[in-house]
Amino acid sequence: MNIFVFGWYGHNNLGDEAFRKSFEYLWGDKATFTFASKIPQNINEYDACFVGGGSFLDQEIPGLIKVSIPLGFIGVGIHSHIHPINSFILKQSKIIITRGDIFSEQYTKNPQNQFIASDLVFARDIKQEQNINQNLIPSLPDNNVILIIGNEFLTPKRNSPIWKYTSFHWFLTEFSKLCDEWVDQEYSIKFYPMCTGDKFDDRFFASHVVSQMEKHKNVFFHFGHADEDELIQNISQSKLVVSMRFHGNIFSTILGKPFIGINSHDKMKTYFNTLRTNNFLDYYGFTSSTFRECAENNKIEPSYLLEYASKEKDRWHYLSDIVAETFAM
Repeated sequence: MNIFVFGWYGHNNLGDEAFRKSFEYLWGDKATFTFASKIPQNINEYDACFVGGGSFLDQEIPGLIKVSIPLGFIGVGIHSHIHPINSFILKQSKIIITRGDIFSEQYTKNPQNQFIASDLVFARDIKQEQNINQNLIPSLPDNNVILIIGNEFLTPKRNSPIWKYTSFHWFLTEFSKLCDEWVDQEYSIKFYPMCTGDKFDDRFFASHVVSQMEKHKNVFFHFGHADEDELIQNISQSKLVVSMRFHGNIFSTILGKPFIGINSHDKMKTYFNTLRTNNFLDYYGFTSSTFRECAENNKIEPSYLLEYASKEKDRWHYLSDIVAETFAM
């Protein structure tokens, strides 16, 4: 069976590329997948089409309206705004699995074909893939490393409105202040990118932060391209992860690593609601003092994160059988 999967693939974004591995992990023995970020002209020559992983349904997906083969939305984010065309297409799909979203019930004609799960990446056995001893992960916090995963998407561009510039420079001022404090406390600070693609590159975001710091001792950059194995190793060996990337939080949860998310999108707030924790702050209006309070008052036991990840992995393996049956894989 040949299945086309639409998503933000091929742009060296580790979060989106992790979806690719999840599809292969769950159904690679039943189907051959083609992944791309554009719907091809010959889409209806495939046996099925999955719109898979990611939060992009607020925009029209060119060519999706022409799909006449069986269609499924697998692991997508459905938030407060859906493009009208996508709202129509969702009602034509054979199955919808949404990423723990609360706005999803109105987008289906048949509630029987709709399921809610956490992020698709939870389906994978990442510890086994990386040959990581599960009992070792929670014992690593003695490391004096704070890992920062930035997000270049938030950096204002030449034609951005003035409020984006104001918000960005406010954040840099407050966040660089924290980084200087961590250096004073003799932490090592590591910046690792989750996207080094053609449109966004998180290495630039790291340079913006460091340019505002007064102290650069024990500050480490990753100058190469984003690599999932290296990311997982860095998360595993850190005392704390501070992530502006959605999947930085997901990987940290899977690895049982304490983390604080900096929220700039509905999908992140939705995730923390699902996780039932308060270890996050909003990007807009961020202050160093509220971060300190969050870090002090919202500590999470690694065992809680590992238990959550295990339950979501089981959930996806249950849903994988339903998907396989629905599409006669």
